[in-house]
Amino acid sequence: MRKGILSISIITLFLASFVTIDEAIGAEDSTYNFSWLDPDKEVYVLQNRKYRKANRLYLSLGWGKQVSGAFVDSTHIHGRMGYFFHENWGITLFYSSHSGSENETASGVRANSAVPFRRIMESYQGGLVQWSPFYSKLNTFNTIFYYDLIFGIGGATLDLLANRSEVNTAGTTKSETNESYTAFVGDVTMRFFISKGWTADLHLTGMLYNALNGAAEASSESTEISTSHFDATFSIGYTF
Repeated sequence: MRKGILSISIITLFLASFVTIDEAIGAEDSTYNFSWLDPDKEVYVLQNRKYRKANRLYLSLGWGKQVSGAFVDSTHIHGRMGYFFHENWGITLFYSSHSGSENETASGVRANSAVPFRRIMESYQGGLVQWSPFYSKLNTFNTIFYYDLIFGIGGATLDLLANRSEVNTAGTTKSETNESYTAFVGDVTMRFFISKGWTADLHLTGMLYNALNGAAEASSESTEISTSHFDATFSIGYTF
């Protein structure tokens, strides 16, 4: 029994002697080459954050879709400018220009001699404080992808078109009502690093605001209700 254990220990030490000092330290660019185990595979040693954001300015431009609202389909062009004063903390300004219209659901309601109440986003602009506590590295098809998960909270002003007059007159008046509100904004961004400068971002942006209800013009009291708006956006950015 003791001879067996001794033999295994000697073999283990012999194989371990082929691992170089640099590989044992596990630097960012080094790998463990387990050619004795599988000549076609390499196991990458991932330790430190490779791409950093601290004290760097970034710009991004993207395209996205509205993912809320039962009666509206809308797309938008979205731009951002931000600065990270710490690796985990930054600030961002954003602007989004929308192009929307009533969808098939709204057409179905109108086909039943009813008027759907809807708001069409025209644009919004605002700012975020961003927190980036997590970074990750994904090895797929022997290629490493680096990405950060970033959370943001802030505020925005919204410009919308509502068909409140049409609802209150049962379709007699077709005019749109311009509305402007201030919203609380929550944002989640997954940032993939293409290179030291270029990134690809996925954003999910939600806005919560108080807005006049659909029958406000027909009532002596202008009541407000809590309303939400959500966008999903893909953008390409550059960090200076």
